[in-house]
Amino acid sequence: MCLIQNYHCSTFFTIDTNWFEEITSHGSQRINRTSNKYNDAIKNYQKAIDLKADYDNAYKNLGDLLRKQNQLDNGIKCYQKVLEIKPDAKGIYRLIGDILLKQGKEGKALQCYKKAL
Repeated sequence: MCLIQNYHCSTFFTIDTNWFEEITSHGSQRINRTSNKYNDAIKNYQKAIDLKADYDNAYKNLGDLLRKQNQLDNGIKCYQKVLEIKPDAKGIYRLIGDILLKQGKEGKALQCYKKAL
């Protein structure tokens, strides 16, 4: 357990960081592909975002997980949030382009790929 202070309302929150630390230190690709593990990881990233709304890496990893779960529109939303926080994260455009291509939106995907260069 970890005690985290939320500076916006001056209260303290506790969250179970064991799972969160595992997935952030080793990358989301190492998560066991069982549904419960994904759901736990998604919940923990959402908790991290609730505690620190400008945590771009949490949004990126959450987008990766949602994409792997075929929640493509939600994955794009997370990636777009990364770009709001960190506009110079050009690699995110490739990830959005991959999703758009998978959705059959070739023109929009091409625009994203160009931005990724």
